[in-house]
Amino acid sequence: MQVAWAASRTKNSSYYNKYNQLAIRKGRKKALVAVARKQLTVVWNILKYDQPYDINKQPVITAEQIQAKKKYYQKELDKLSLITITTAQ
Repeated sequence: MQVAWAASRTKNSSYYNKYNQLAIRKGRKKALVAVARKQLTVVWNILKYDQPYDINKQPVITAEQIQAKKKYYQKELDKLSLITITTAQ
């Protein structure tokens, strides 16, 4: 867990980004456990396949995925704009 904590604090790393994304939705403790699990998965694959760590093998978000996310969040914003807020007087 200490390694996951340090990795989640290292700016410009995939673990930092993953931690921050998950901490918003799941909370800090669960996000930390998820980062630790991700690190263990990487270590397991390195040991199993006897290959050095390659940072370029990290998953990358494609332009299509970005467009899909934009479309989804635009729909969500449109739904929210349809909801009218009334204040009790």
